[in-house]
Amino acid sequence: MSKPMFFFVGVYDDQAGADADRASIRAVHDAGAIGSYNVATVARRADGILDADKGTVGLGARIAHPDHGVGRDDVNQIGALLGQTGAALFVVGVDHDADRIEGAATAARKHVLKRGFDSWDDAKYEALTAVAHAEHEVAQP
Repeated sequence: MSKPMFFFVGVYDDQAGADADRASIRAVHDAGAIGSYNVATVARRADGILDADKGTVGLGARIAHPDHGVGRDDVNQIGALLGQTGAALFVVGVDHDADRIEGAATAARKHVLKRGFDSWDDAKYEALTAVAHAEHEVAQP
């Protein structure tokens, strides 16, 4: 039986904010406070090109894998939501680490944490939906 999973999505004004939270999460991992997790960032560069920076600590390259992770179509969808500038940070891991991840990621202008997913596909779908919702809320006056 697989362990329940969570996802965290943070939306940032720029790549620097996403990178800061990514580094904070890595420091918590390196200190032994959390186990393995997957992480990816998507950001729009000043020239308008989307960058998807993928990384993982232990669970495999699920976020980066085209069959199971955030693929090119997903990256383009996220980019459209981010507008002319901005970045998003995705973290997926085992549910018992969710609170520590959320506590380490403090630079996001908006974030969503959801828990209790039985499969990677369910977590991925909900993460992408959360980005769309977060961007919609940020865009509202």
